[in-house]
Amino acid sequence: SPRLLTEPVAEMDRLNDHSLNGYMENIAGSQFQDKVIDQVTQNSFVFFHAPWCAHCKSLEPVMQEVGRHYLEDPSFMLYRIDGTKNDVLHPGVKIVGYPTLYFFPAHGKSSPLEYDGERTLEAMITFIDAFKQELPQQQQQEGSEGSVSDDEHKIGGNSVSEIVVDAAGEAEEVGRQQQKLAEQRLQQQLEEGKEQRALEVE
Repeated sequence: SPRLLTEPVAEMDRLNDHSLNGYMENIAGSQFQDKVIDQVTQNSFVFFHAPWCAHCKSLEPVMQEVGRHYLEDPSFMLYRIDGTKNDVLHPGVKIVGYPTLYFFPAHGKSSPLEYDGERTLEAMITFIDAFKQELPQQQQQEGSEGSVSDDEHKIGGNSVSEIVVDAAGEAEEVGRQQQKLAEQRLQQQLEEGKEQRALEVE
């Protein structure tokens, strides 16, 4: 098989030490499996860029803000890969231009989502929060492989679409309950209004 293009890991360490990219971790192609795919408790947002790409340069400050926003979140990592020097072999990743952004949900590494929304901090946060998966507290503490697979089972497998459907179902149920409460409150207000008017008539 052909050798995969990858930058030396030492070069990544140098970049991460000396650059201003404090909120984004530079990784090489050889680190992709370990840092992104194998991290089953971590959601990863990956910024594929090219050194000559003007759009990438203008997107850099926004990506830094995204990284800063999630700095305290242990379930999220933001990575930066130079696509011209690093190959990433993944059936769900197709890079036809730069910048390209892919989101890898914690339980859906086989089905990454390409981000094609607005390149603003607000839009990216909305997207990430919609698909970011968090482990229950108990399982974050246990951290064993067994507990993670139990969690995958509970969420409904690895499929992002299944998880989204589950979440939508829950949201619908919450919506129905809220509507019921609102109707009850309205009914109560009407009753109170009637009583008030009856008193005024007397």
